[in-house]
Amino acid sequence: MGVPAVCDRCGMIFPSGVEVSDSTNISFYGCGAAPCPECGGDGHIPDGVYNFIGNTIELLSGPSRTVSELERLANILRQAR
Repeated sequence: MGVPAVCDRCGMIFPSGVEVSDSTNISFYGCGAAPCPECGGDGHIPDGVYNFIGNTIELLSGPSRTVSELERLANILRQAR
């Protein structure tokens, strides 16, 4: 499963290029991702500790910024459905 990234310039959510499958307690802190496919800017993988099981990403802990970024991703996915 591809780990999402968020552009620091335009806010677009895009694939970070990092793949994780069926793993628990995976930590990302201060991880960059670039370039953004929309604006070419630098982005980041939202900080936190995650589980990646099947097609599910579960945030175990992270700052409020991460929660809001992942909520935005969830809304995008719901609308796409």
